[in-house]
This record gives sequence, C-alpha cells and structure tokens, in this order.
Amino acid sequence: MLPISLFIEEGEERVFLHFFDRQGLPLERARERKLEHALLQGEFRRVRARQVGQMERLELTRKQWADQVAAAASLGHPALRRVTVAVEGNGPDDRAIRAVLLSLGCQVEDRWRPGIPAFRASHGGFCLTAQDERGAILDSSQLLALVALIEMENGSGRLAVPSGASAAVDLVAAGYDGTVLRLDRDGKPARDLYAAQPWFWSAPSAAARICARMGVSGQKLDALISKTPRFSSWRREVPLSSDRGRVMEAMVREQGRTCGGEGLRVHTGGGWVYLVPLARRSALRVVGEGPDLEIAAELCDFYAGRAAQLDRAISEQCAQGRDKK
Repeated sequence: MLPISLFIEEGEERVFLHFFDRQGLPLERARERKLEHALLQGEFRRVRARQVGQMERLELTRKQWADQVAAAASLGHPALRRVTVAVEGNGPDDRAIRAVLLSLGCQVEDRWRPGIPAFRASHGGFCLTAQDERGAILDSSQLLALVALIEMENGSGRLAVPSGASAAVDLVAAGYDGTVLRLDRDGKPARDLYAAQPWFWSAPSAAARICARMGVSGQKLDALISKTPRFSSWRREVPLSSDRGRVMEAMVREQGRTCGGEGLRVHTGGGWVYLVPLARRSALRVVGEGPDLEIAAELCDFYAGRAAQLDRAISEQCAQGRDKK
C-alpha cells in the first residue's frame, strides 16, 4: 500500500491524477516520476473493489473546516476594522474561500466594486488571484510575494515555497534578513515548513492570511501590494522532439550548475530565469523575471532559444546513432 492520496481532476474531456503525501503536499518529483514510469510500463495489477481497502469517513463539516483554516491563518491580534471583500465565482474553490473569509469575520459580497478587493481561486484551490480596490488584477506570483511579506512582518521570518516560485519571494525575505527554503532543493525541512504554512499553497488560507493582515493593520490591498517588489515575468513553452531529461542535463552543464530541485534557476543579466520540464507533455517551461517586462522577455527568449538549439542537437545525435546501427 502506498502512503499517498489521490486527487482526480477532470477538465476538457481529460482526466488528470494528482498525488499527495501524508502531509497533504504534492509528491516530490522523483517519487512522481517513479509512479509515472510504473503506470506507463504496466507495473501494476487491477484488484476488485472489495480489495482496495476500507473507506474512512472524515467527520468534518465544511463550517468546521473553514473555522480551522481561518483560525490558523489569523495573526492572533484583534482587527482594527471589519474587512469587506468580494468572492465572485461560484465553483467549489470559490465557495471554499467564501466560507473561510466568513469564518474570519469578513463581510463577503458577490461582485467586485470600487473600494473593495475581490479574490478568486483556480487549479483545484491551489492558486489565488485577486483584484484590488482600484481594479488592478493581481496574479498568483504577486500574491505569493505579499504572503511572504506578511510572514516576514507578522510571522516567523522563515518560509518555504515550491521550486518554481517567483524570485520576488527571495527579494522580500532578503529585506528582512529572512530565510526562504525551496521544495526539492532543501529536503525535509522545506517540506515540513511548507506543510505548516498552508497560506503558501492553499487559496482559501492565503486569502484569509491577507485579509487578516488587512484587518489588523487597517491597510487596503493595493497599499500592501505596493510594499512588494515591482517584478515582471515572461513565460514561454519550448516543445521538444528529444528527451526532456537530456535537454535539462545539457542546460545544467552549460551553467556549471546542478538542478535546484525539479528545475534549473539562473540569476543573470539583472534578472532570473527558471526552466522546468512539463509533466503533461514533452516541453520545457521557461520563465524570465526582472525589474521590467523588457528584461524578463529578453532573458526568457534567450534561454528558450538555447533550449530549442540543444533539443535539435540532441535529436540529430539520436538520428545519427540510429543510422549507424
């Protein structure tokens, strides 16, 4: 029996399987690859339903869950004012955010209007986006940097984030002499800390953490966001004809580095670049980050182009090897 949980996501006529460990966190990439390999190779056997095991019923109502999430995300200080927010969607992810914010004591409306922020969840409740009081759209990376700021000013001063999290988190922590751990790179301490800080991976918890800070400080969301680094990002996907692993190994060798977790992170040219192989198709995701969009796009395009060149070279080597046989 594997000590994992399975979450099944259905979308656009396709089904995706997500595996989680005993702490409720996504599996390390190495363990996930082993499972993928076993499934592709047919290294499993089907069993009858009665052999699967006993069903465990969790006696936890939605209100009890929402109360627990809100209590964990609160900052332990009385609010200076009641926070009014909007949660616009009506999917299960958004209903979860609404329930948690109500438990926190917020006034929750159904539509955004000038003067109040709005939150929305996606990707099964693991991604949070927002709209501030002036109508500006805040993506998940900006909100992650904000939650990191709250952890520096109101929390422990230590945090853990996924390997691909924005470098803005590191800049925030550096301003407070804080510590940032990354999953897969920093091992068990990172996973333990990440599990203990659900506002870094759960949309309802992150929304509650932000609203708790707004209530305690009396600040609006746009004022809090203005305290985080001004960061731009540019993303590209590079389709591959050769093996993803070999392309990543070639990129790592060129940089004289080792993979920092599941991908490669490079600090260069006034910005950062993160390259990671995609799990669902043969491609690399390249993310460039910088103080402005021009630098981010230049870095992203350069490394995406280099990855494509290496992919062509590896494909040609494989073709020549087959011709010699």
